[in-house]
Amino acid sequence: MGKARGSGEPYKEIRKDRKGREVVYWCFKCELDRKPNGDRDYTVIRRRNRNELIKAKNELLAKLASGEPIKVDKRKVCEWLEFWLPNYAKPRMKPRPYRNYVSIVNCHIIPHIGNVQLAKVKAEHIRAIHRGVKQSGAGVRMAEQAQSVLSLAIRDAVIEEVLPQNTRNIAELVEKPKDRTRASREPLNVEEARAVLRKSRERNDPMFARWLMALLLGSRQGECLGLTWDRVDFEEETLDLSWELQWLPLKRKKGDPLPVEEVYPREMFDVADGEEFIPLYRSSALIRPKTDESTRVVPIPAPLLVELKRLKESSPPNPWNLVWVSEKGVPIRSRDDTEAWKDASAAAEVPIYVLHAGGRHTANNLLLELGVSEEIRMAIMGQSSVAANRIYTKVKLAEKRKAITELSEWLVAA
Repeated sequence: MGKARGSGEPYKEIRKDRKGREVVYWCFKCELDRKPNGDRDYTVIRRRNRNELIKAKNELLAKLASGEPIKVDKRKVCEWLEFWLPNYAKPRMKPRPYRNYVSIVNCHIIPHIGNVQLAKVKAEHIRAIHRGVKQSGAGVRMAEQAQSVLSLAIRDAVIEEVLPQNTRNIAELVEKPKDRTRASREPLNVEEARAVLRKSRERNDPMFARWLMALLLGSRQGECLGLTWDRVDFEEETLDLSWELQWLPLKRKKGDPLPVEEVYPREMFDVADGEEFIPLYRSSALIRPKTDESTRVVPIPAPLLVELKRLKESSPPNPWNLVWVSEKGVPIRSRDDTEAWKDASAAAEVPIYVLHAGGRHTANNLLLELGVSEEIRMAIMGQSSVAANRIYTKVKLAEKRKAITELSEWLVAA
């Protein structure tokens, strides 16, 4: 809440206009809350006419009484986003999603509304982003992601008081575009999952065990592709899912030469401070999962155990001890893994689902139909119930094993 200077009465001040002539102004000075660094802050109203000053003074005091901000940050969208990315987004994100954010900001937000004042972003600016993304040839999904990134940046601007606390997040209010052509994120049903597995086995698909792991355990893509043989315990029949494979961003500008060695030095990787990772091949690395709940030990279902033993015997060793590598013998990129899944789905003549979402949903739904409790399902799949804000429940390995055995018998049944 501000307060008037001295008695709070208007006072006169002589200033020069643009032509150098002296002009008498009526003024009112009001002290505001201190700045974040502790310095005093104030605002001054100046009018040529005393009555106009009194009117402006009353409007100012009314704003102060209602809590409405007097001074609005005038920085542009581009200025805030360039500050927000490394200081707010990067510390709380995994490297690959952060790299996507940087690309989205630089390619699809700043070029279209970068010069707009952050406090003046309107619905028309959000739609300008949609149009710009479409004109660039990117899909509807990219327009949706760009809007989501801007929404997060505006939210943080409000939290940090760059924008007034009563600011409406317009990026949340504008309806996001719908992509009706992309692969379905719905779960596979039992027959579809069986069809993919059956056909993959008939085709001697080298990724058959990979599909089994996803559909029986609901494992994420990075967890599967980053699995190493030292974390496959054939005696205890368990998998240690404490690392996942990702291709990380590098600290280099476009056009800069890449290192000649196959294992890039750690200082090349553009990751947040404290990020634990193990460089593998070029920009690929093993990193820790996003949440503590994702780090888990799960039982190996009988069908998967058989296939992993077979794969262990038939696969040549690789420098990283990875369970799955590409035909060239290097870590598998996510896009190549996705294409392999699409081929497996097409061969089985079933709709193409997004394996990460569809496979996890399939495993979760089938466990639910089998009557497996929520706590055990969460433990198997490495989930945390953020919405309910509950404490993560520890589940005994025997309970996980019982649930997974029932699922594997049902899903892999002929």
